[in-house]
Amino acid sequence: MVQEFSPTALNRSLTTMVHLEHFDLADLLQFRMSIEGSATFLAAVAHTAEQLENMKKAHSEAASAIRSGYEAFSAADVKFHQAVAESANSGLLKVCNDVACGVVMNLIEIKLKASFDVEEMMIDSCRRHGLVLEQIEQGNGADAARMALKDIIEHYGRFIPDDRRAPMEAFAAYGPIG
Repeated sequence: MVQEFSPTALNRSLTTMVHLEHFDLADLLQFRMSIEGSATFLAAVAHTAEQLENMKKAHSEAASAIRSGYEAFSAADVKFHQAVAESANSGLLKVCNDVACGVVMNLIEIKLKASFDVEEMMIDSCRRHGLVLEQIEQGNGADAARMALKDIIEHYGRFIPDDRRAPMEAFAAYGPIG
């Protein structure tokens, strides 16, 4: 029986594929960088006033959630990334972004908590996201995308082997559009 297409079905299918294929963190980060870089670029050049307000609100909620601890911050941080992906005006990018963010966080959350001063990590994440948001607001797609990619590789890169990290660092410096 053929199932009707839906974002929920695609999300479920991609998540299942990731878990069954046993992709490593480097594979998942490359995927996330490709998706998030594209979504961030498009959000910068195509957002509406309402979408910009949604991104700003999500960023503000993440900053406020720092006081409530890592779980509250993490949930608010995901909402920020979802608001950016929503502003790209591509349902497929949004679904892929949701999968990429969710799977990466599931794989690495324990390592993140053990490797960082959690409060400092949350503060730094908000600061970085604020810089990305400024570029989005100014319509600077290339700079917003590069900043988002740099954030990903700086945040998660320490957990992948050097030989796999180097190409991703080059991608972050170059950006998804050149």
